[in-house]
Amino acid sequence: MRFREKLMRVFNECKKANKENWKIGRGKLNSADTGPSVDHTLGTANGNYLFVNVSAAKTNKVQLQTVALKNAYCVRFFYHMYGPDIGSLDVMTQSVSLESDTKEYFSRSKTQGDRWKEAFSA
Repeated sequence: MRFREKLMRVFNECKKANKENWKIGRGKLNSADTGPSVDHTLGTANGNYLFVNVSAAKTNKVQLQTVALKNAYCVRFFYHMYGPDIGSLDVMTQSVSLESDTKEYFSRSKTQGDRWKEAFSA
């Protein structure tokens, strides 16, 4: 299965709050001086990536929420935060039984340079 097909399957299986803000990108976006020009995996303009256009987002909070998980997991991902209007990227867990029980595992704010960076959350 190709990466884009896997990405779409995961994307469609997730509960999507603010779904309209999440897009699948390829190559350089139309925005000047923002976003990646290549994907992380291939390092070319032919690969895909998920992105949120922060200037077009309809709310200040955009999230991608996975289905409930029963076991502990380590999350490894690559992120690209480049441009003048970058907000923050937070990776959090939330208890299924108690909404107020949240824990932050990763957080970055503002522009991080025009490159992909790797992050882990355990």
